[in-house]
Amino acid sequence: MVLLVQEADVPKLAQIMQQQWASSVHAEGNVPVVESLRADESGELPCPACGTAAPLDLTGACTDCGLVLG
Repeated sequence: MVLLVQEADVPKLAQIMQQQWASSVHAEGNVPVVESLRADESGELPCPACGTAAPLDLTGACTDCGLVLG
């Protein structure tokens, strides 16, 4: 899929796509995991795979289990 959009419209498009995604997830009776994640005292979110709350490595992967998140 290729979607061409003006740079100024990217935030609005992102919001629309996130709303549509959340709507379809809720319609299926699911709750996105990211809604239940909370940052620890250092401000880092836990990895959804292993629970480690630490900054990602340079490749965007969890430093504990290697799941690529970013």
